[in-house]
Amino acid sequence: MTSTSTDDNGGAASDLDHALTALREHFRAASGPIVATFEQLATQLTRMPTSPRALEALRRELHRVKGTAGSYGFLDASALAARLEERVETWIAAPDLELETRATIISHFGSALRLAFQAPIEADRLPALSAAPRRRMLLVGVSGRVHHGLAEVAAARGFVLEVAAGNQLAALPRDRIPHVVVVPREHAAEVTQSPSQRWLPTLTIDDGADGAGSATAIFDRADRLLLATTWLRPTILLLDDDPSILEIARYALGRELRVVTIDSPLRLFETLDREQPVVLLFEARLPSFDAIAFTRLLRSMPAYRDLPVLLLAGNMDGATSLAAYDAGIDETLAKPLVPLELRARVASRLERLRVERLTKGLHAMTAIALPSRVGESVTQHRALTAAGRRVTSVLISPRLQAGDPAQTVAWLRESRRLVRAIGATARFAGYRGDLALLLILDAPSALARRVLDSLRLNKPGEAPEWDPSVDEAKGPERFLQANEE
Repeated sequence: MTSTSTDDNGGAASDLDHALTALREHFRAASGPIVATFEQLATQLTRMPTSPRALEALRRELHRVKGTAGSYGFLDASALAARLEERVETWIAAPDLELETRATIISHFGSALRLAFQAPIEADRLPALSAAPRRRMLLVGVSGRVHHGLAEVAAARGFVLEVAAGNQLAALPRDRIPHVVVVPREHAAEVTQSPSQRWLPTLTIDDGADGAGSATAIFDRADRLLLATTWLRPTILLLDDDPSILEIARYALGRELRVVTIDSPLRLFETLDREQPVVLLFEARLPSFDAIAFTRLLRSMPAYRDLPVLLLAGNMDGATSLAAYDAGIDETLAKPLVPLELRARVASRLERLRVERLTKGLHAMTAIALPSRVGESVTQHRALTAAGRRVTSVLISPRLQAGDPAQTVAWLRESRRLVRAIGATARFAGYRGDLALLLILDAPSALARRVLDSLRLNKPGEAPEWDPSVDEAKGPERFLQANEE
């Protein structure tokens, strides 16, 4: 599900609060079948108190209520379910424990659950939503009047402004790396960057201009530059078999992010390949799904070795937590799911990934070389040619409609699919300034054309059309010159 963006971050948070309130009331109104499920399970336990099927179904339903009710703000219901889930787990481990009272305990829980759902939710117990984080624009040596013009419209354009002297940039900590640097042309030589900051997106401006028109032009340039370096509405993939949790995640994350949800692990790899997410979240306790084993498998695949993975888990013991982190889980989120925490954790992972890739000169979303590195294609081509290899230069130009960010995002996902499919044959992959994809392939041109024809034939429906130019006779210089013209 892709949510539309908004220019007013305060309004976005307010809209999300209203949406979550509506979801809570819908959940409250539809809670009758949940209570009825526990009444039916109590009846089954009256007849067969040791039934493995009934006990496992009971444990599963309690786990679901614990997460869902708490996420909607019904904290008493969530706490009751959590305590009873632990008790049911002891019944499974000790078949003779509390045999005569199991059905009565579950029946009483159903009555308590009905009362908990009917009670009003206190405002201070509702999961809160914070305003969306804005992109940081660092102004270096900019005059006061230009700073003032930018400040008037920065919030509406989704930016927060910061100011620094040219010699202060190199001292910025990694967690304060800006999204874009703006510096007057006459001061550009004074900017000192650390080696890890040399790929920072930088706008040089003429500081003599003034007024809102100048500010608008600067933000327009910044938006275009950031599309070529970082993400716009990155894709988050969430796997959970609880529809309510999926719905909460859509509303909590979907304003600034593109959220894709699935309810079965059977479609997980297919969805990973199609959607190319930058963060993966999944429930730890799904039927017939070993989350830890899956994570180990995921980390063994080069395409997903660095994919941030967050595990939605309830009460995990120490040994299980250690096994999860050892398998490659980056973080765990406890249930009930709190929207504020979910947004903060995902935002933190996205920011960490952006900085890690930017310091290497890679696009935050695709891990493909930034336009500022595209000149390295010439060096790679010459090295392969000197080694006697048959080298092919390829330029893949997308057919994008000007001013359509959604198409640009779709092309970024498609370009990542192309690079991953070509694999090690691509000795260099980078974007030109217009986001055309330049490849240096360690393969003859005939093979390169066959591979590209196959990739175009299997192009996902939402990806934009693209046109390849293939050249084995010359190097990539002509593709670089065409971009300069």
